Amino acid sequence: MSAAPDPTPATAPADRPARRLDGLLQPLGTERFFAEGFGRRTLHLQGTAARVADVMTLAELNRLLNMTTVWTPRTLQIVIDRRAVVAEEYCRPARDTEGLRPVPALVTEWLRRGASLVLNNISELNDGMAEIAAGLRAATGAGVQANLYFSRRGRQAFAPHYDTHEVFALHCHGEKRWRIFANRADAPTQRSQAVDRDLGHKRPEGERMHEVTLRPGDLLYLPRGQFHDALASSEATIHVSFAVSMPIGVDLLRFLADEGVLDGALRRDLPRGLAPDALAAAAGRVGERLGAMTRDPRFLDALRRHLLARAPAFDRYDLAAALAAPVRYRPARDGGTTLRREGDGLVAEGRFGRRPIPPRLHPVVQWAAARQAPFARDDVAGAFPGLTDPQVDQAIESLLNLAVVELA
Repeated sequence: MSAAPDPTPATAPADRPARRLDGLLQPLGTERFFAEGFGRRTLHLQGTAARVADVMTLAELNRLLNMTTVWTPRTLQIVIDRRAVVAEEYCRPARDTEGLRPVPALVTEWLRRGASLVLNNISELNDGMAEIAAGLRAATGAGVQANLYFSRRGRQAFAPHYDTHEVFALHCHGEKRWRIFANRADAPTQRSQAVDRDLGHKRPEGERMHEVTLRPGDLLYLPRGQFHDALASSEATIHVSFAVSMPIGVDLLRFLADEGVLDGALRRDLPRGLAPDALAAAAGRVGERLGAMTRDPRFLDALRRHLLARAPAFDRYDLAAALAAPVRYRPARDGGTTLRREGDGLVAEGRFGRRPIPPRLHPVVQWAAARQAPFARDDVAGAFPGLTDPQVDQAIESLLNLAVVELA
């Protein structure tokens, strides 16, 4: 089950999320992993601490926790000895917003007592996690959420269980021992999980199948429904779990229901009295119509776009790049200015009223109004080499004030 370590590529190309994911999945790589492992079997892929240095460290966790206004009882949770600590035991009313907010001193006291810390939905809080989440979204077309688990030695947060999503557990600090059990739930959802829990089966996880110890840089993949548990074997451990929620058949049914209200045949009343034969005939007609919809390329295209909306493309702020890029302008659209000739003069009419344009600006105004593509300051300077730098800036300001152009 284990694979030998392999270094993560150190390059930073435009497709970094895909390359980052491929590095984490070495020595299999992305293509082999999804062909041979994904959805099929547990995999332990060994790595090095260097490849998670920008994902999570103890210092980075401390930095994130000190962003105290970010956290709520929903995003920061505490678990001890398989019991969730209620919010009132580590939170207090927030002064600047409604609801409760975790209090550092109270949270720290629980951690001293051996509790585990769970941070939910944190994939966008630093670039390292965001890159991995984006790589998983692009590779699967699924929704991805990153959750962090900080655990203390010998104190188990969760009993043997399975998850209703694919699990990519990336180990970042300390050591943790994972036990993988023989049983695997059949394509579980949160609802089916609740039903299983209500049945109260004894030892539903089955016998222990194997055990692995994760160290910084290791990745453990668990297919949806695979029973497992984990226990910290060092003083403190951190791992980030990327939960990949694949679209399922029920998502298709929900989309069919939403689209069905636009179809007259599916809005027809069911038979009065719901007599068995009449109801069966009506159900058959509905089934035939639904089948026809699922074969319609237009419906399938809409379904694909709907499902992919849950897996947005990699998108991060880059203020340095924004400041380095030139400001661009274009001829004003709705609500812009109309230019009129009056003798030898040029008049601008728009939302500001009617204004004559100084003769020195006539060439620049006419040039800008006739542009088909956006332009930058350097384009103005190049088109009118006789203008000084201050005159170029003043001309652009006048173009904006007269609503001849707008920001592109």
